[in-house]
Amino acid sequence: MSMDALEEQIGQNLVLDEYLGRNIDFDAIEVTEEELKDYYDELAEVQDLGDASFDEVKPKLEQQLRDEKAGVEIEALIAELREDSDIEYKIEF
Repeated sequence: MSMDALEEQIGQNLVLDEYLGRNIDFDAIEVTEEELKDYYDELAEVQDLGDASFDEVKPKLEQQLRDEKAGVEIEALIAELREDSDIEYKIEF
């Protein structure tokens, strides 16, 4: 990847991050203790967590659940933008 392409990609990412930050309140995304425990139990059923206790993996699980919820918020925003826009396809699929 060339330096120009990298700079353009970084610029696009910054614009996207700014837009998402203005339209989604990421700080308001909450993960409950119950959700964390349920997630831990689900993982324990399909993965070998070894000797890792709930309290040891809790911060990582919380971040994963926050990221999942943020993804849902982003998808909802994209769906709303698509619904409100007038997209004209020039190529038939």
